[in-house]
Amino acid sequence: MMPRKSYGFTLLEMLIVVAIIAVLVATAIPIFANQLEKSREAADLANVRSAYAVVLSNAMLGYEDPNDIEKVVQLQQKQDGFQGFQDITIGDVSDKDKARWIGQPQADGVCAVYYDEELNGVILDWTGGYPYLRNEDFFSYTKKAVDSLGKQHDYRFDSGYPKKNSYVKDVISSLDEDSLLKTGTWVFLRGTKQTDTGYLVWTSYDQKTIKRDQETPVIILDQKSGKYYVSSSIPRYKDNCIKIAGDITAQETTAEMAKMIGSNKAYNTIDAAYRAYIKVLNASK
Repeated sequence: MMPRKSYGFTLLEMLIVVAIIAVLVATAIPIFANQLEKSREAADLANVRSAYAVVLSNAMLGYEDPNDIEKVVQLQQKQDGFQGFQDITIGDVSDKDKARWIGQPQADGVCAVYYDEELNGVILDWTGGYPYLRNEDFFSYTKKAVDSLGKQHDYRFDSGYPKKNSYVKDVISSLDEDSLLKTGTWVFLRGTKQTDTGYLVWTSYDQKTIKRDQETPVIILDQKSGKYYVSSSIPRYKDNCIKIAGDITAQETTAEMAKMIGSNKAYNTIDAAYRAYIKVLNASK
């Protein structure tokens, strides 16, 4: 009896098998990616809930240190919004609560979790974080320029000052890539006396959009106290630039800046001041 010959698979059979595998892979990959994204979202929600519990507990205990009542959670998710969850509640904050649930999660964004005294509750801010370095030492940029000027000079650097020999160029060249001072308009002022400390005034408006002689929201940082204030300023046009803090001389600095700060609330961090600034900015539009 002759043995049967084995010819293996035909080309058509192989193509059919490959096609079936390709269909299975094409079906499985999106399902796997979707499940992976859901797991990232679940981890993000767990981390935000943990931060919420810490912030609320510390606020109820009367803590005032920003590190205790402000937490920033780095999100792991790679897509905007929530893909696998609906009608979410974290603590007593619902995603329908527009006052305390701000924005929606963004891919590789952050959620700022902080206690708001006015609302007497925890805020969840999903707006993607802050467009600046959160622990920036603003006065480190101006120290070298101040030290080189001597006692007789007017210690003032307006970011819009155009002259090539301006010390502003040196300050700008030393800014970190994500510095707040790379946006908007700012001025550093300091009195001529050795005991005088500096003030930094910043607004999100740039030189082209500032309306001179009109009240403009600003953030003021007092170097001596380390506190931030949200106030307003009347920009003036002089020396071919718009001066966001008006035309304050070195001799007038301390007294005039005290007037601008007035009785405004002091903030311990740039984050808290920036949030308050945005509220004032939106209200003024």
